[in-house]
Amino acid sequence: MSAPPSVFALPRLGWLWLAGALLGAALLLGLHAASLERTWIAPSQAPAPSGIAGRAQWGGLIPEFAAPPRIFLDNDCYYWIRYAQEMVRTGSLRLRHTDLDNVPAGRAVHWSAPFSWWLIACGSVESLVTGQPLHNAIESAALWSNPALFWLLLAMGAALLARPLGVARTGALVLLFAALPGIEWAFAYGRPGHHGLHALAAAGGILCVVLGGAGWTRTGPTAPAWLPTAEVARRWFTAGGIFGALGLWFGATQQIVVFGSVGLAAIVATLLARPRDDAAWDGTLWRRWGTTAALASLAFYALEYFPGWPRMRLEVNHPLYAAAFWAGGDLLARLAAWRAAPGTRLNWNTLAPSLLLLLAVPVALLLGPREWHALRDPAMRRLHDDIMNFQPLITAADAGMWFKIFREFALLPLVLPLAAWAWWRRRHAGPSGAVLLLALVPAAMLAAWTLYQVRWSNLVSPALAVLLIVLWREWAASPSTAVRWSGRVLPWAALVPLAGMLVLAWQTAQRQAAAGIILPHVGWSLASRDVAFNLKRLAQLGPVRVMSGPSQTPSLHFFGGVQGTGSLYWENLAGVHAAADFFADTTGETALRLVRERGITHVIVQQDPVLAEQMAWVKAGRGGVDPRQTLAWQLANPVGRPPEWLEPLPYYGSPAAARYQMRIFRVRPAALTPSR
Repeated sequence: MSAPPSVFALPRLGWLWLAGALLGAALLLGLHAASLERTWIAPSQAPAPSGIAGRAQWGGLIPEFAAPPRIFLDNDCYYWIRYAQEMVRTGSLRLRHTDLDNVPAGRAVHWSAPFSWWLIACGSVESLVTGQPLHNAIESAALWSNPALFWLLLAMGAALLARPLGVARTGALVLLFAALPGIEWAFAYGRPGHHGLHALAAAGGILCVVLGGAGWTRTGPTAPAWLPTAEVARRWFTAGGIFGALGLWFGATQQIVVFGSVGLAAIVATLLARPRDDAAWDGTLWRRWGTTAALASLAFYALEYFPGWPRMRLEVNHPLYAAAFWAGGDLLARLAAWRAAPGTRLNWNTLAPSLLLLLAVPVALLLGPREWHALRDPAMRRLHDDIMNFQPLITAADAGMWFKIFREFALLPLVLPLAAWAWWRRRHAGPSGAVLLLALVPAAMLAAWTLYQVRWSNLVSPALAVLLIVLWREWAASPSTAVRWSGRVLPWAALVPLAGMLVLAWQTAQRQAAAGIILPHVGWSLASRDVAFNLKRLAQLGPVRVMSGPSQTPSLHFFGGVQGTGSLYWENLAGVHAAADFFADTTGETALRLVRERGITHVIVQQDPVLAEQMAWVKAGRGGVDPRQTLAWQLANPVGRPPEWLEPLPYYGSPAAARYQMRIFRVRPAALTPSR
């Protein structure tokens, strides 16, 4: 059986199949974008009538209410856009500090630069076409920047994978990627951010190792037809190392799970390797993988931070991770050399340096000072536990766990037990067993993490799709006709319901838009934007520095041009503590001290107990502070008694956000100066 042809020499049907798959992907992305436009973006730009709606009165002469700007789909978007605009304003390729939160000092920025560069590139295209200034064009282009990047990556992937996977499997993989909600949301219209880059690094890293034969190379004519030669395998493992380094650059905390599971699977595959006449287990491939990842990781680190000296910030790419990648590759190469020499004893002295470097990562993360990783800080960890994306799937499911799983993945999770069964039968079969294992372990690990935290769905989705394609390729060589056909049918058993649900979501969006229904998330975003409009009006009278809930800060600076204090980001540890100390204060003394230290001029609360409960939890955990005794509770309660150094101000909102009643308090100027 000969290898599939190069993408540049495909027959006409091959070209048509790939073109059809990419066209289908564009259609799915377009349906998703249309749904978001109708339910999120368009309602936020609708001009509103004047008058009264409950207790939310329209803003009268506030011009922003007459022609409101669009909202974006989550808080990260507002930061990414501002970061890109700041890079353009300063002429810098990197941004290491922002004053958008943690007033008045601001805080460090550690998000990697590539997505900001992409926003600038998209803004340049928009500016060229529309004639807008680049600063404004970046905001406009942010709407379509994510799906454009997604489709471009799918097209590049289709061209590169057609030869090693074959056009049928490549087309199915393209369509699966475009239909899976976790990946679609990561690359969503109106949601610019780096989550899609995380999915890219994970999928690319796993795929490259699998296509490289998972460590096996062809040495005889009877080897599996898909098994690469040593030269081709080296290319794939080099590419896999680069994807590993990109993963560390985009976000190390998540990616160490992906590539750590690849390493664990490789260790098991090494221990199970048996000599064959037609194939060889080549441990030098893993050394190449680790060395490439280490060198590329150091290069990316220098690109972000040079000439700064490395600090122990392990939430992001760091030389310690580069050393661990190198050590992992070296360990696998030494284990392979030992397995290739039956009867020899394993020399632990030669393994000790690599093992110590590998162990340095978990030791630093688990036992190092809190300053080395923000989630070691109890308050930051509790804040993240309170975010929906950090909730377990079983509790975050909005319509029952099993329906949620089907809606997100259709029948794709079934590939896990099927692949486990196939691997168990083939575990001593050399290349087939190794490839199945290298695809199975990361997918299973990420599936477990997704059950623990919903946010991992954008990583488990591509891992499951890759595992499905590997299983399909494995079953294609089965002597059983039923098994061969099962491999072909399974991708469509996952794809068809996913595409159907996407069409259903589009139809639902049409009906909701026609009925004027505002989704709760949209209402909250509109309310936060309304608060920003109010503060922008007040800023005409003097500087405005705000203390508010952490999820409102992005809207304040994006729509109102004013600084907040707390936020949801680990770089803002000081702001998170300040917000918790302020709102969970039970005496008013700590809050007043923070007002004076930070020059806070206004306080924002929502008229419900949510903020009080959240800040009491962040401050002291469950049972540490009674939310009903906190300052946040008193400020949110219409009959509460705010301290004398705060005075309420009129709030102008919009009927679309009437469900979220906001309260604005001004710090009395006399309170900013301690009495003698």
